[in-house]
Amino acid sequence: HFFGIIPLHFGLLSTLSKSSAHLLTPSLLPFPFCVPRKAAMFCGLAAPQHVYSGTVVNQTSEPVKVTVVYSAPGQPDQTLSETVAAGQKLEVPEKDFTRGSATFRYEVKSVQVGSAAPLTAPFDDVHSPVQGYFWVVTGSAESPAVKGSLKL
Repeated sequence: HFFGIIPLHFGLLSTLSKSSAHLLTPSLLPFPFCVPRKAAMFCGLAAPQHVYSGTVVNQTSEPVKVTVVYSAPGQPDQTLSETVAAGQKLEVPEKDFTRGSATFRYEVKSVQVGSAAPLTAPFDDVHSPVQGYFWVVTGSAESPAVKGSLKL
C-alpha cells in the first residue's frame, strides 16, 4: 500500500505556543507526521500501535468465555476462543504467517469477554509494537468488564 505525504504548513506549526506543543506527539499526529524542533523540522512515521501477544487475566469468581481476534492485511482474521476459569490466565500467543520467503505477524484486533462489547485496538497505553500486553477481566460472568494495560 502507498501512504501519501500529508503536507503540514510550517508557518502554522511555528505559530503554536509552547503550551500546545504536547498536541504534536507522534501518537496524535496523522501518518506521516512533521514536528518542529528548535530550528529544524523533523518528519517521519509514527510507530505502529500493534499488540502481538499477551495474557488475559480472569479476576472474577466465575469462568468467562474469552474471544481474541487477530488480523493482518490481506489475510483472513484468526480467532482464539477459550473459557478461562476463575482466577486463571489465558496466554494469547503471537501468530504469524508466511508470504513468499517473508514471515509476518498478526496483530490482536479485539478481545471480547462473554457478551460484553469487545475491547478493540488501539489498546490503552500502546504507542509502539508490544508483546506481552495484559487484559484484566473484572466484574462477574454475567456482567464482565475488561481493561487493557502494559503492566499487571
